[in-house]
Amino acid sequence: MSSVSSFGKLTFFSLFFIFGFLSLTKLEFLTFLYSNSIVIICVLLLICCFSVLAFPSNIKEKALITSSICFFITLLIFANFSPYCTNFQYFNEYVWLNNSFLQINLMFGLDGFSIYFFVLTSFIIPICIFLEFRNSDYFFQKGFLASLLFIELALFIAFSTLDLLVFFLSFESILIPMFLMVGIFGSNKRRIKASFFFFMYSFLFSLFSLLLILYIYYVAKTTNILLLNDYLFNSNQQVFA
Repeated sequence: MSSVSSFGKLTFFSLFFIFGFLSLTKLEFLTFLYSNSIVIICVLLLICCFSVLAFPSNIKEKALITSSICFFITLLIFANFSPYCTNFQYFNEYVWLNNSFLQINLMFGLDGFSIYFFVLTSFIIPICIFLEFRNSDYFFQKGFLASLLFIELALFIAFSTLDLLVFFLSFESILIPMFLMVGIFGSNKRRIKASFFFFMYSFLFSLFSLLLILYIYYVAKTTNILLLNDYLFNSNQQVFA
């Protein structure tokens, strides 16, 4: 693509050959990259999202290259994913909140179900960004591309997190960029009304999920999915939830 800068091409192909070389060698660094690949993707998207908003030059190229790199990393994740393993793969855990009131750890992992959503997300977003190259309005480009990158980041977290509360926060945070995309970047005259109803219905009905998650935490004292799998809820608790 002629509009993509030479620096972007160099960065993309450099990462391509580096990851390709590491996939063919037995290095400890390879294990580190693969085990932290989910976090690497999230960090890349977060940096690119802020870069699009703060540095207005070549925002299309930045977004497309970053999302393409994330797609390539997810292909490596999928290629090295074992369908015979019953445990979560690419597991990472980071302490977020740890006090007497609330204990939440940032836990990431993929199973045989979420890996396909992971790859599908990384495949669709670059296509959406590529189609945005037809738009010449800078204001719409900047906000639209930042919204797309944030949605991709939130979806990656939602599909890989192993904590119910983190899943709820990441999934519902998509409402904010979606509200902006429908209300500001929509083409229909009733886009403001459509965005308002979309946000209102989605947010109000999601409050029931939040109440159930808080109830589960009140009963089990955790929102960790791995621990909840082994927790025995009695019949009354199951009926309520």
